[in-house]
Amino acid sequence: LDAYLGKKDDCKEFTGFQAFIERRLSDKFVCDYFIEGHFHQNKGLELKDFTYINLGAFACNQRYFVVESLQNKALLEENIFSKGMK
Repeated sequence: LDAYLGKKDDCKEFTGFQAFIERRLSDKFVCDYFIEGHFHQNKGLELKDFTYINLGAFACNQRYFVVESLQNKALLEENIFSKGMK
């Protein structure tokens, strides 16, 4: 497993990503936001039925997201990691 994972390039751009996601998710979900990290593309797309957010690999861009639901409000905050964080 370590050898396989060592060969993966989590920072590689997925050519044709938007068309792939539209085919994969179109007419399958009713929601405001669909958030996943499986493909590590660090992209947001406005699809027909919802906003799609694909998180990037932390190793590639040192960014992370905080998602909270407060009084039925969805909040999405993107942060950049800093070693000096408290």
